[in-house]
Amino acid sequence: MVNNNITNRDYNITWKDVTNRDDVRNQKWEQSGIDPEWVGHIYESEDGVIQLVTFKGEYYAEVARAMKEELVKAGIMGANRIDPDVPKIEKDQLEYLWKHYDPKNMDSDTYRKFVDDLIRLGILSSEERKYLLFEDTLPDPGGIAIVPDTFMEPPYDFDSCKGNVFELARFHEQFEWCAPESYKHYRSARSLSFGKLLNVLHQMGIRY
Repeated sequence: MVNNNITNRDYNITWKDVTNRDDVRNQKWEQSGIDPEWVGHIYESEDGVIQLVTFKGEYYAEVARAMKEELVKAGIMGANRIDPDVPKIEKDQLEYLWKHYDPKNMDSDTYRKFVDDLIRLGILSSEERKYLLFEDTLPDPGGIAIVPDTFMEPPYDFDSCKGNVFELARFHEQFEWCAPESYKHYRSARSLSFGKLLNVLHQMGIRY
């Protein structure tokens, strides 16, 4: 009998080949977007959790396409949790924001406090916070990223915006994805969240 188990020597982990075990082979793989016919070998970790699934070489293209579609769904799902509406900011709230924040010159701690204050004031929600602070766990949707060409140095994250939160919001608000299978354009949860932040900055009178 051939031992098909895999050992990761770097971490002293052994994955047991459980490919032909009935309870594994009969799992409803399609619920995860996996066609059971694609599955080659299935490996289980020492604690009984399936950790590794390999696919038959002849199905590689189908697997890659399905995985990309799942990423697209994940991105759209995240966007569906963002309410695009931003309330009108009251005069006393604007005065507070003007007094405490300069959106074109912030360090990372001040930016974090700014976002938290917007949530405390009821202007943004905690759902947007993780996207504005780049703490979300959703993968990028996949496909082709479409960004404006008006940025000499695109501010992809806070460090690259050099403290200019207005430019950071303006860039990500225009960020779109194009799924190559359908060529449909859509905005991710992060894009929508930064769109809301840009709305806030406009209400504060921040322009170019």
